Amino acid sequence: MRSLKKARTMGTKDPYGGWLPVDRTAKEIARDKAEREEALPPAPAKQPKPEVTPSPGAAVDDFVDEFYVEKIAREKLPKAEDYAEYARLAGEGVIRGIAARVIERAGYDLGAFARKVEAADAALAKAEIALNTKQAPPAAPGDGQVWPGLPGVTPDPVCTSQFDVKDLALTGRKAVTVRRYEQPVIFPDVLIAASGAWRFGQRMEFSQEWRHAGFTLGDLSTSLSLLPGEELTVEVSSWQRNKTEIASESEQTVKRSLENEQRSSDERACTNAAASAFGYSVTATGSVTYPVASASVSASVSGSSSEQMEHSSRAIKESTTKAVCEVSSRRAIKCTQTSEFGSESTTTRRIRNPSACHTVTFNFFQVVKLYDVQLRLSGNNPLLVLPGIFPRFYGPLEVRRGETGRPTEVDIPFHLIEDWASPAVFLTAYFDVDRMFSRLMNGIALRARFEHSDPPEAAARRLAEGLVVACKFLLRQDPEQQVAPLAALLKNYLENILAQRERSAATYGPGKGRPEELNTPGIYVDALRGRCSACDDQSHSSAYVDVLARHEEMLRQRAENALTGAELKRREALLEKGDLAPFEPPPVLVGGAQPAPGG
Repeated sequence: MRSLKKARTMGTKDPYGGWLPVDRTAKEIARDKAEREEALPPAPAKQPKPEVTPSPGAAVDDFVDEFYVEKIAREKLPKAEDYAEYARLAGEGVIRGIAARVIERAGYDLGAFARKVEAADAALAKAEIALNTKQAPPAAPGDGQVWPGLPGVTPDPVCTSQFDVKDLALTGRKAVTVRRYEQPVIFPDVLIAASGAWRFGQRMEFSQEWRHAGFTLGDLSTSLSLLPGEELTVEVSSWQRNKTEIASESEQTVKRSLENEQRSSDERACTNAAASAFGYSVTATGSVTYPVASASVSASVSGSSSEQMEHSSRAIKESTTKAVCEVSSRRAIKCTQTSEFGSESTTTRRIRNPSACHTVTFNFFQVVKLYDVQLRLSGNNPLLVLPGIFPRFYGPLEVRRGETGRPTEVDIPFHLIEDWASPAVFLTAYFDVDRMFSRLMNGIALRARFEHSDPPEAAARRLAEGLVVACKFLLRQDPEQQVAPLAALLKNYLENILAQRERSAATYGPGKGRPEELNTPGIYVDALRGRCSACDDQSHSSAYVDVLARHEEMLRQRAENALTGAELKRREALLEKGDLAPFEPPPVLVGGAQPAPGG
């Protein structure tokens, strides 16, 4: 027992075979650990990751999947018992009655509202017709000098082109490009429910119309001047070169280090001396007799205790092995793939100045397209939004943050409202699911069925019923107790819709748009003739006289051809009668002489 207790307090054996105290043992272990860590290569530096806020609609420890998202949606939407209660209230006319009370409490004249909306729509339709009607441009003024028409040149309406060069469109039509913009508007001050989860707002839709208004000349690109009678060859060359190159290279470095240290010690003098001092006897066989118990030691002892103290042996063995292997292996693999091809096109054109006394300057202008940009309101629907209830991505928190894997965007379960078997399908009688705004707000967006072309009074009454249904089955409030706030909300909706339509009618129409200019790749060439006051009138007169001379020559040739035809007919008639006399009478000589035969 004493030897066991003694072994516990001594600690561990030192490298020479003795026992080390516990405190010294701990220091040795700490030193060895520090030496091993120092021999290790330094760890690569890591960039700290920025703090990423988790996606809304889910707790930190929630695993988000399609079942989790559908569970959230079912908690926010009407249940089966709500559908049964709606069917009962609608059948008894309770919902329509409360909606009538809301309209009455609002104090808004629906008849006047309908007339004003119809007037604004009529003004918009009239302005659209005026914008679509293309006005014929006035005829270009002449130069003040009118020449007589040339013979044989008459205007032919069949060969007259109906293509309008100025706006590149057929006559009577206009090119229109329409772009639509949608914008949600939320009313933060409208809180009917105590929690305020569902928010009221409006969905405004605008149409931006780009109407073609013709062309104009832009900046001057270049200019060429030709002397009288000069000819210039213009050659335009375009060359394109495409080159693709792929290269890959890898490098590998290996470092190895191996250390091995062995120590062995044997010191028997201290142990045997201590046994002799305490009255223990050591026999030659290695048996030590203790006062209480007997134990056998593993070491072999020969001789008496005094001999062992005198002839104590000390054996120390040390072996150190240290191997360092540092291999810097650079394995470079470079793969290069090059693909190169080109194309060249050349266009040659000849420009000539036909005038004999005028210089001609060719100016190259950039063609600019003109637009008339009109903005009009095409839709204004009341909106009911429940934002931020769904997370953005599926998976655990580290996946939703993008730390591991690639996050997948959550699909909002619209089928819980639009499916015919869903308990919330009765909402579609008054609202449409706005998918775009639902994804934008990570929630549910319901758009009231207030179409732009619906009769205004009927649409307003249906909107009042929709607000009552939303208050009962979405806000979970008793509509009987919320008639006043619902009436104020309905009045605000109707006034805003009317104001937006009247503003759109006042800012839409001819002359009310915003002019825009866009550059085109087209080039317009304008030939400008130089001045020549010395022979300007003479050159015009000479050209006209030449035309008249050619015309008289044509008439003379035509008369000569007719005379030749008549002579041919006369000769054919003489041959038919058997008159074989010469067609031409013989010439009569002076003095009565006859011509010689064959003369």
